[in-house]
Amino acid sequence: KSQREAHFRIGKEKLKIFLDRHCSEVGIKTVSESTIGNIIKRNNYFHQTARKIYHDPSSKWAQTARKKTKRLRVRYSPKPTYFGYIISDTVERITDGVKDYFISAIDVKSKFCMTLMYKHQNSENMTDFYNHFKSVYPGIIKTWQSDNGKENLGLFDQQLKKDNIPHYFIYPHCPKVDGFIERYNRTLQDDVIDPYLYLIHNKGVFGEKLTEYNIYYNSQRPHHSLKNKSPLQYFIDEGGMSHMSLTYTSTWQVYDNVVHLVVLIIEKLIWNKENVDHIKKHDVTKVEVNQVVKKDYKNQPTYGNRLMIFGKTKKSRRVTIILIEKEKNNYLVITARDMSKKERKHFLND
Repeated sequence: KSQREAHFRIGKEKLKIFLDRHCSEVGIKTVSESTIGNIIKRNNYFHQTARKIYHDPSSKWAQTARKKTKRLRVRYSPKPTYFGYIISDTVERITDGVKDYFISAIDVKSKFCMTLMYKHQNSENMTDFYNHFKSVYPGIIKTWQSDNGKENLGLFDQQLKKDNIPHYFIYPHCPKVDGFIERYNRTLQDDVIDPYLYLIHNKGVFGEKLTEYNIYYNSQRPHHSLKNKSPLQYFIDEGGMSHMSLTYTSTWQVYDNVVHLVVLIIEKLIWNKENVDHIKKHDVTKVEVNQVVKKDYKNQPTYGNRLMIFGKTKKSRRVTIILIEKEKNNYLVITARDMSKKERKHFLND
């Protein structure tokens, strides 16, 4: 007892040494370590004093202390009746000792999805993915659901709050709640990642395959749950968009070691007397411009946030169109003209 009072952190092993010495001196039988431990617990020989903590609310520590916020939780797999309920997930793939992260998101109702590949799993990349998804998603994001990974916190969670989008987290060890995105991850693995795994270290080529699959999955692939329609066709038929001229580009970009999907959705072309008269100077009609954007075309960003469209009319006339986005998916026509020989060779292989 005296040893514990003077040195309250001393354990039963060290106490036994002192006790064995004392028992030898007085000629009594010694006791085991476990018995010493039981005596300490039984008699409550815990003498350390509680340290006093002074809390100053005006201190820098108090002002910058991390505040825990209660997370919105979802217990069961969602069954929304509206477009815009998004579920995201990240899949790690290790190939030859190199890690790649595939971030995916899917709209539960329309099955519209997107996947991008990143070199690191963090909230900065998740925020970048969110901004890309928001730019190509044809509707309005209303709810976002994710697991509790570190990439779904920090900057990404703050961005969702800034955009007034509720962020729901599943409970730990409950992947069934994320069943829609988990099933898509398996499809992505079977259709793209495994067949082209030998290309994964060539980010440009692999990124092209990934982009082509995103385009195919959203605009062409029939889905049994959508009555054998593609996600975008289902989105239009169900009133997600009243009218839409829709074509995906097959281009892709790689920067900062990240493969970025380049997708263009034109919902509406904005016309006025000035641009109609202007394209007449180049012997191009409004009808021909509309024909180009309703068919497969190539696009390329240009100066001043403008966009160049390269395509063909119904009569196979090669036309270059310059647009500028005024509202989401709504583009003002700046001009339209015949393609140059260089443009035809580069974009149409003519």
